[in-house]
Amino acid sequence: MLSCTSKSVRLALALRISRRCWHTYAVRTRCQGIVRRQSNWVPVRFVSTEKGPFSPKEKVMPDISKLPEGYLDFLSQFIQDHCDQNCLSESGMAQRVQVVKTLQLHLRVHIPDATLQIFGSTRTGMCLSNSDIDVSFHSPSLLKRTINPQAMIRRIYMALQTFPEEYCDITSVANKHVRVPICKVRVKQQGVRIDISCNNDMGVINSQAIRHYCDVDKRFAPLAIMIKSITKVCSISSSREKSLSSYTYQVLLMYYLQRTHPPVLPNLQELWVKTEEQPGRPTKMLGSFDAYYFSDIDRLGEVWDGHGRNQQTVAELLFGFFKFYAEFDFGNVVIAPRVSGTVYIKDSQFAANRALMTIEDPFRKTFNLGIFLTDVVMRLIEQIFRGSYIHLAVPCSGSVAELQNHFFSPYYLMGRGQKKDVPMICTVCSKEGHHFTWECAAREAGSPPLSRVSQRKRQAPLQARRLWSNCWNRS
Repeated sequence: MLSCTSKSVRLALALRISRRCWHTYAVRTRCQGIVRRQSNWVPVRFVSTEKGPFSPKEKVMPDISKLPEGYLDFLSQFIQDHCDQNCLSESGMAQRVQVVKTLQLHLRVHIPDATLQIFGSTRTGMCLSNSDIDVSFHSPSLLKRTINPQAMIRRIYMALQTFPEEYCDITSVANKHVRVPICKVRVKQQGVRIDISCNNDMGVINSQAIRHYCDVDKRFAPLAIMIKSITKVCSISSSREKSLSSYTYQVLLMYYLQRTHPPVLPNLQELWVKTEEQPGRPTKMLGSFDAYYFSDIDRLGEVWDGHGRNQQTVAELLFGFFKFYAEFDFGNVVIAPRVSGTVYIKDSQFAANRALMTIEDPFRKTFNLGIFLTDVVMRLIEQIFRGSYIHLAVPCSGSVAELQNHFFSPYYLMGRGQKKDVPMICTVCSKEGHHFTWECAAREAGSPPLSRVSQRKRQAPLQARRLWSNCWNRS
């Protein structure tokens, strides 16, 4: 790690280093700018003491113990009410299950052994009224013929085209560049959107595990819904836009709640009931991954004595979540909820392929959930976590609509005050003037996304680019 206070000295030193021994190189400043990039240089991170337009404002995080009396209880009740109002009721969940059963019957007209398994927010019980239904498609006959997922998705697409009265807006995302091919469809009568993927057994297991963690402590679901709402209004909850998915934020929440004092959640992957037949930890292999976790929540007291010891309110845990990750050492520590101790990047399997944020999947130990995170979005997430902690500590009263506007104002959650004071760069078109995706005209026009190198070049401030160009010409 190198640190220089002068940009000219830093850039000149970078040139000398790059010409001698490095293979890939990128100069990064606190203002997020990739100033120049050559394919035969290596990435080196320079830390500058100068403040750039994207640097979080250096604000002192307030002590929540000094907040007005009763405010934490008020905020906890608001979070619980927000969860109750936005989550689907039992009748709504039952209606969604019936929609999936009907879809399965229609698919069996063309694929007789087709089965659909629900996963995602509908399976975890934290489904919002406007959330999609994620289902996993299974067909033993197609699997025996070793048909790849892209071909399966195309078969599903063609089968759904034969039911124009029931379904519309059918699209297939199954090209070779997509990591998980899916088929999108909307049910006409209910207006519900369904995302169909193939043989996504790991997604089903992950959703079941999240549901069991919700059953362990009733505070998990309201916290997850509140964090999901904040990240959605700030446009940092879509993995397709190089950010983190809602499931990844739930993993972050799980990791934090396992490390509170005393812990709110146990590590279900390290618990089991010891018997004569099963003295050691059992395994449940799903391909090459061990998908075992303790699922008998009724017997949790036999294997974990910490249940119910943590008496913090939902608001206190939410403040703790934002502060925990605003001060987290992402450069050295792996977020690994499957183990109780601390895992360092240098001692893990991610040492050879470092990322800005290393989040280990609870069951796929070799998969990093934050591998696609870009530098701009990474700094934005850190800024929003810090800004949310500061903003939620501001007492507010009024009607429900006024409270909603106060707590979910993206410009205040970003910690930058009012909209006119915010220097913003869009994560879609990489142009200044706006940040949020619904304000982007390029997305509405359907323009193709820029490459990662082009995005970084456009996100670099002009002053930094000129400085690099001058330094390059003089050399």
